[in-house]
Amino acid sequence: MPKKVPNENVPSVAVETIACIQSIQVELDLGLMDTEVKGDALTVIKKLLHEREDKSEIVALIRDGKCLGKQFCTCIFK
Repeated sequence: MPKKVPNENVPSVAVETIACIQSIQVELDLGLMDTEVKGDALTVIKKLLHEREDKSEIVALIRDGKCLGKQFCTCIFK
């Protein structure tokens, strides 16, 4: 089994955002039409909820998460 080595160059908020996006993608792949996304990273959830363009280092990830969320009939970020 390969040893996991943390990448100190990737901000933890980016890791949390990627995990969130992956969970949304899995739900879309399963054909679910409604979802409720809960996250431990309050920063990520707040950025996904805001209507205005994010200007942080994870702007592309937030944009991806918002686009994926729009593909559901109902998508709630908590």
